[in-house]
Amino acid sequence: MSAPAESTDTPQRTRAVTFELQGDHYCVASSRITSVLSIGDCSAVLEASDPWYAGEISTDDGRIRVLDLSRVFASATRTLERPEVPKLIVFDVTDDDGAHYGWLVDDVGVSQQVDRQRLERTAGGMSFISGTVTLDGHEHLWLDEASIHES
Repeated sequence: MSAPAESTDTPQRTRAVTFELQGDHYCVASSRITSVLSIGDCSAVLEASDPWYAGEISTDDGRIRVLDLSRVFASATRTLERPEVPKLIVFDVTDDDGAHYGWLVDDVGVSQQVDRQRLERTAGGMSFISGTVTLDGHEHLWLDEASIHES
């Protein structure tokens, strides 16, 4: 006897972590996140010439390759407002040298259950934006972390 076909009406729930960049709202699936760190002195990272590789931070758990998402998404002429203590979302995936990927963000919210069927696809744009979803009354851009790390 074969298994019944899955209904498309069944919610496809996943957990997402919300975060902010320059007042805009984003989220990413939490399944690949290992930790969120507060970064005290990140002046070297903020001054790096390449936001896709803004340097590395060493922790007890190893090295973290920092991607400065505010600078990746902002125009080159925009002045960025930085929080006193930015956050670093650390993922379980590593680069070719074994360093974990970490996204430098302004603030991190809470993890929330999200029905993936509520994700609205966006037309065109960046390949690493999966779509938008409304959480707590705010539209959040859902980022595809695998696509960002392949860039």
